Amino acid sequence: MKPQGTQLSLFETRSANDPFAVRVSPRARRLTARVHVGALATSARRDRMALMRARVAGARTRFDAASSGCHDAMNARLEDARQRLGLVAASLDALSPLAVLQRGYAIVQDKDGRLLRDGRAVAVGDAVRLRLARGRLDCRVEGKSDENKQ
Repeated sequence: MKPQGTQLSLFETRSANDPFAVRVSPRARRLTARVHVGALATSARRDRMALMRARVAGARTRFDAASSGCHDAMNARLEDARQRLGLVAASLDALSPLAVLQRGYAIVQDKDGRLLRDGRAVAVGDAVRLRLARGRLDCRVEGKSDENKQ
């Protein structure tokens, strides 16, 4: 059979004697080739997509491992800093004059606010101020002795 009008035929009869004997027309071969090329292109795209997915999965795995490592390192540094801060705070607390006062000592000042370290710096009857862990005392010297003398 031959194409009629605008109708396109993909098959042509091979001979007039045998109407069932057909052969594929050149147009059908071209369309088949296009479909085949399209299928190859689709397959190639599918392969590239699979490759990209694999690369992304590998990158994600590496990122997760690096992120976890960074997180662990930050936590370790933070814990180390906390421990050092605790040691420094304990050292400062031990050296603090307020900690000394908590142990029962007092800070003694003369009437001008100067620290008294030596009993010879005041006379009997002088006013002194004692700072305690809680509060202050205004006192008057009633007597003196030098404990370092023997």
